[in-house]
Amino acid sequence: MESVKLSTSEKGDIFEYVNDLYLHLKGQKKKQTKQSFKTSWKEDNMCYILFIALNDAYDKWLQHESNEEWIWERDNIREDKVSKKKHRRIVNMVSEREYELEEELDKVKEGRGYMSQDTHNQELNDMKQNYNLKISELQDQVQKYKNLEDGLRAKIKSQDERFEGMKLYYEDQIKLLSVSST
Repeated sequence: MESVKLSTSEKGDIFEYVNDLYLHLKGQKKKQTKQSFKTSWKEDNMCYILFIALNDAYDKWLQHESNEEWIWERDNIREDKVSKKKHRRIVNMVSEREYELEEELDKVKEGRGYMSQDTHNQELNDMKQNYNLKISELQDQVQKYKNLEDGLRAKIKSQDERFEGMKLYYEDQIKLLSVSST
């Protein structure tokens, strides 16, 4: 399915179209569903995809019907006949596709095969807590190693200063001995 940005009014038209053909919602329920379809349903939302697919399926069926090969006007009924077998096959194909899409829409509405938003949020929060705990443990280890490094650096520095002091002492002693022996 191509990703096409639809305006709010186009979304409203699609909703009215699909509602008139399949859903038959009325009153407050229709108003709420239309509003959420127009504003909050995103392109990756399954209900949004099904609405668009139902609309596209009916549009394609109408396109087939509008071709001269598929439809005839009352004046030309004798000239442009379509066999009953062919007509029935087309109608059955469209009806079958429509039924499949309606079933899929019902599954989405009922939540069959899908996780509820609350369950999703709970699992997401659990994952966040686990990762935050791991991050905290790793930060503790980093701090421990930094403290160990600082301690070792301080020890090396004090040893270095001690050896520097010893070196100066022995150099002074060597100077004294060399002065006194001459």
